[in-house]
Amino acid sequence: MSQGNTVQVPTASSKELPSVSLVIPAYNEEKYLPLCLESIKKQDYTEQYEVIVVDNASTDNTARIALDWGAKVVYESKRSPACARQKGAEAATGEIIAFIDADSQAPACWLSTIVSRFVREPKTVVISGPYAYFDAGSVARIASYIGNFISITIDQIFRKVLNKGSAVWGSNFAVRRSALLEVGGFDTSIRFYGEEYELSLRLRRAGKGGIIPRLFVLTSARRLKRIGVVNLYWNWIVDYFSVLFWYEPISERLEDLPSKAWQTVVASFSWQRAKVSLWYVVLLFVLLWLHIGPVIEAVGRAIYVFDIGILSTLFAYHGINPRSWFYG
Repeated sequence: MSQGNTVQVPTASSKELPSVSLVIPAYNEEKYLPLCLESIKKQDYTEQYEVIVVDNASTDNTARIALDWGAKVVYESKRSPACARQKGAEAATGEIIAFIDADSQAPACWLSTIVSRFVREPKTVVISGPYAYFDAGSVARIASYIGNFISITIDQIFRKVLNKGSAVWGSNFAVRRSALLEVGGFDTSIRFYGEEYELSLRLRRAGKGGIIPRLFVLTSARRLKRIGVVNLYWNWIVDYFSVLFWYEPISERLEDLPSKAWQTVVASFSWQRAKVSLWYVVLLFVLLWLHIGPVIEAVGRAIYVFDIGILSTLFAYHGINPRSWFYG
């Protein structure tokens, strides 16, 4: 697949550009896959690239749809994102392998942005970007922007302080094939959450990693709707820190813990008696803020400069006026 008019890839002629493979894991994605493939077909990257759809034991028309769109289809019987991505990586022939989920859609500049970064920075082995929901309300969209901001901020702090960082979004990242082979590929023992974080830590040993705020994709909010905001961010936080320090995601063992704990609190807690305690908490927070506020403000300003690009880009992409969320 190769569509579009121009691609801006600095400092390289077309024969110097790396070959690209695009891997799309898919399980029963007949509803969303056509939208994903259509967005890939509309890429402004003019060089040839291969599109590989990994049919992860689907029982619907996922494979047929992929073939109809001209994609190469490979099959993986063990259902897990890690296994599907690994199978796609093994089938890929490109020097750069880009990963996007079947329920996501990429802006036209997505592939050219990926190639441009790898061409400009030869030591970079993995890059990633955030996502936004295309089928959620304004509140969920705002929550995703805030979540992206927080995750990028946390990652940058750990990157600077501990020389660690693993904020890679599985639905939106790209890697040099040589580096992926060097570190042994995906850990296929991880069934769900966290396989991309674990991989990114190993990739950092092979070279540089980077987050590009403007390298975003649009994705379905179905997981958010299915498991809820609390559980979704709980899984992300738990896996981020467990992988960062122990190289193992553990959220599956703690699934639904935050919502169950909250239900227990609501059922057994006396909110009337809690009012006094709440005021103590507020007072303590104010006192702490007076001490750490200046530090947080300084970090916030630095991260704001780094991260504000995604907000303006997403607003422009959606044609959204942020004031309309609050003033109609």
